[in-house]
Amino acid sequence: MKIKTVIFILVALFVAACGASGDTFEPKTIIKEYVQALKEKNVEKIKATASTKTVKLFEDAAKAQKKSLEEMIKENQPEIQPMLENPEIRNEKVEGDRATVEIKNPKDGNWSKLVFVKEENRWKIGAGEMLEDVQKEIEKMKEEQKPAEDDSDKKEEGKEETKKEEKSEKKEDK
Repeated sequence: MKIKTVIFILVALFVAACGASGDTFEPKTIIKEYVQALKEKNVEKIKATASTKTVKLFEDAAKAQKKSLEEMIKENQPEIQPMLENPEIRNEKVEGDRATVEIKNPKDGNWSKLVFVKEENRWKIGAGEMLEDVQKEIEKMKEEQKPAEDDSDKKEEGKEETKKEEKSEKKEDK
């Protein structure tokens, strides 16, 4: 399976959990709405269930494959739909205008975190927001590693200086 297809499947799983309006956050209902839109291959309905950032993520993924969003959905629908037909959900958390759940992949039994955001008084999938979170975590990890790398560079420089000093002292002794 191509990496772009895998990415689309992951994003589609995230989309699966979105769309409910109002203050009530009901992930299973949202997933059912998405599955129905997927069955209908209704791109506009799928887009309506996703946050602005997520729609852009979908469009960018389609563009990278040199396809329309409609083509990408049609090609990947047979792989995605069965995973979402009767989803098992756990660990539902709502914090303000952001929510998360875990959804079980029936094919391999693994659990994946889904992010939702409230946009225009509707709960929508936040795959774009989730991607931003991952990018921030990666940057944070890089920043945390920098001082350690800098310290190791300084230690190496210190060792070299010590060696030079030792050589210099040996020359002076002669």
